[in-house]
Amino acid sequence: AAFRAACAEEDEHKAREVAFDAAIYYLDVLDAIYVAEQRPMAPDQQEAMRALKLATLLNRGAALNKQLDWKLSLKACNQALLLDKDNVKGLYRRAVALAGLGQGAEAEGDLLRVLELAPQNKDAQRRLRELRKAMKKKPKQPKKAPPSSAEAEDGFTPLSQSPEEAAELKRMEADYNAANAAIARARKAHPPPPPPPAGDAFDLFGSDIADHSFMAESAVSE
Repeated sequence: AAFRAACAEEDEHKAREVAFDAAIYYLDVLDAIYVAEQRPMAPDQQEAMRALKLATLLNRGAALNKQLDWKLSLKACNQALLLDKDNVKGLYRRAVALAGLGQGAEAEGDLLRVLELAPQNKDAQRRLRELRKAMKKKPKQPKKAPPSSAEAEDGFTPLSQSPEEAAELKRMEADYNAANAAIARARKAHPPPPPPPAGDAFDLFGSDIADHSFMAESAVSE
């Protein structure tokens, strides 16, 4: 039993390392999407870019939930739901983030909406049962400091990974290639302007990076 627990802990540590890299990667993709959106696009290109942005925000939310970074995940999920208010993955992942922040009632509402849209969603069914059990047992008390372990602030430990969630993580990895391909197509369709004169290169480079980084963070804010 001790060996299995140690293996599970090691696997969880590796999963969080991967999730950390993924969350940063998806932020970079959002940055590239913002740059591409500044150029003229045909309607079909705009729709493709919107779909890519939605998928990227959803994947960023999932990666941040794996890191237990509930606040940033909530921002990413909120932004995704602005693009598609009834997106099942967005609602589910926001429920996980809300539960982690101790907002059980709001998390319950999102899970109920998921089950309205997808009644057979086993992850939502299981998460709702676990959440209601934790809410029933949790005594009312002043807010405490965030836990240092994997235990969520609403009093329950994150559930073990289901086959559906494992498949979703594999799909996220496949999205790396899809996102890179979409960005490459956008750059090919709209080549970047010629480089600035050598004397202006430093200032222009610095301001571009600052502006794009700001917009990428804004893309996942409420």
